[in-house]
Amino acid sequence: MYKPVIIYTLFWLTGLSLSVEVHQTPSAVFSRPGENVQLFCNHQKSDYRVILWYQRTPGETALKLIGYLNYNSQTIESSYDKHFNMSGDLSGDGPKNASLNMFNLKRPQHSAVYFCAASVSLSKSVSQSPSALLVKPNTSVTLNCSHKIPSYDTILWYQRSVGDTALNLIAYTYYKTLTVEPPYKGYFDVTGDGENDAYLHLLKLRQAEDSGEYFCAASLHSGADTNVEVHQTPSTVFSRPGENVQLFCHHQKSDYTLMFWYQKSQGETALKLIGNLYHKNPTIESSYDKHFNMSGDLSGGGPKNASLNMFNLKRPQHSAVYFCAASYAQCCRFPCLHYKNLLSFTVSVD
Repeated sequence: MYKPVIIYTLFWLTGLSLSVEVHQTPSAVFSRPGENVQLFCNHQKSDYRVILWYQRTPGETALKLIGYLNYNSQTIESSYDKHFNMSGDLSGDGPKNASLNMFNLKRPQHSAVYFCAASVSLSKSVSQSPSALLVKPNTSVTLNCSHKIPSYDTILWYQRSVGDTALNLIAYTYYKTLTVEPPYKGYFDVTGDGENDAYLHLLKLRQAEDSGEYFCAASLHSGADTNVEVHQTPSTVFSRPGENVQLFCHHQKSDYTLMFWYQKSQGETALKLIGNLYHKNPTIESSYDKHFNMSGDLSGGGPKNASLNMFNLKRPQHSAVYFCAASYAQCCRFPCLHYKNLLSFTVSVD
């Protein structure tokens, strides 16, 4: 029986220009196996010449990169190249239009939420060298990343292992403060200055674990207004299984009416989205809704306060580091999640 599920959503991607409005059509698609689908993404920002496409499958919080269109050149991840391609031309000074084309739909792998994101191309501002290396195990390698973006103070390094679509954070340089994520300590080091040049040192290459692609990114540290200070209390909580915990987050920025909560489990580098609070409306990811909710009121013109409420704690899944973040929401419709300028499409194959 054909039972379509309609989901209308508008997503925003924090950290991009608030003046960029990205539009998509259609907002929902219902197709049968074997059919083809075309999704469209457009915006008016003439210097945003990259459009990226992501997939989030039911029951997952992770976004998987399908590929991206840079000017009129497409790059498709190998795990998607049999059923997906992209078209469009993002060059020139006019409006930008692109499409994601899906062929011979399969169930259940293609029933998902699809996202597009617009980005300014930094290919002329951020450079990484060397571009490729072929080395033997137990040798050392140094990678360099540099940029010339005056306001950017952080350089981050990521690894994508062979056969994996996820980017894992290795280390970052914030000004001259150096941080290596725990799983990579002893195998990687980082030096340099986040305002211009940074170096990733692979200290003793392991054949399987360290084979892959390495990415660098330049960033403004907060990814938002640098005048926004977000405070979280308490800083540390010790609880027993079965107990309840409440974490608080507040800031003074009256027009930042979105708060997000993330979890980073022990031994992992990924931040997993728990949910968000938009004005008074909480949205909890399905994998967290049994043990978490959110409360607070982010409307009005005063200080913003919200809390993450955790119930009937379990060990080890709830032993983790929890993060809150504040964001500006522009023209946001409920439900509204944590991505600015990142829009969603829903494709249901039945």
